[in-house]
Amino acid sequence: MKNIEEGIKIVSFLKEEIPDITYRVVGPVNNESYFNRLRTLVKKLNLEENIEFLGRKTGKELNTLVASSWAFLLPSIYEPAGLVVSESLALGTPVVARRSPGPETIRDISEAGECIRLYENTQIAVDEVLDVFSRYRKLVKRCKDAAVKLTWKEIVDRIEAIYTDVLR
Repeated sequence: MKNIEEGIKIVSFLKEEIPDITYRVVGPVNNESYFNRLRTLVKKLNLEENIEFLGRKTGKELNTLVASSWAFLLPSIYEPAGLVVSESLALGTPVVARRSPGPETIRDISEAGECIRLYENTQIAVDEVLDVFSRYRKLVKRCKDAAVKLTWKEIVDRIEAIYTDVLR
C-alpha cells in the first residue's frame, strides 16, 4: 500500500515551516475511488497549491523529477525491495521513508544513514524532512557516494538473508 494519505498529512505539517513546499505524487491512478479520497483530503487540508498528482512517469522524465527534488518522501507501508530508494540516492536526492525492509536494507548496504531517514510515525517523518531540508546541499554528494556502494548482488544477498531469517 502506497499510503499517499500519510504523505499528504506530512505535507500539511511541513507547510507551517515551508509554506511553498510541493509534494509531487507520481504513479498511475488505478483506483478512481482512492484517488478521489486523496483529492478530498488535499482540499480539506487546504493543500491545493502544495500537492501535485502527476500520474505515471518513466525514464528521463522521472529521473528529472527526482533529481530536481530536495527530498524523496516514501510513505509506503511495505516496500520490500527499495529500488526507488537506491535510484533516488543515485540522483543525489535524500530519502525519507516509512520503516520497512527495502529502505532499511538499502540504508545498511550503502551506509547512507544521513541520506536515508526512516520513520515510524508522522511526527518523526516531519522532523526528518525538516532536517533534510536544512542540510540538503551537504547531503547531495553524500547520497551519490552512498549509491556507488549498491550492487545488485549485495541487494539480492541482503534481501535473501531477510527472507531466510523470516522463514526459520
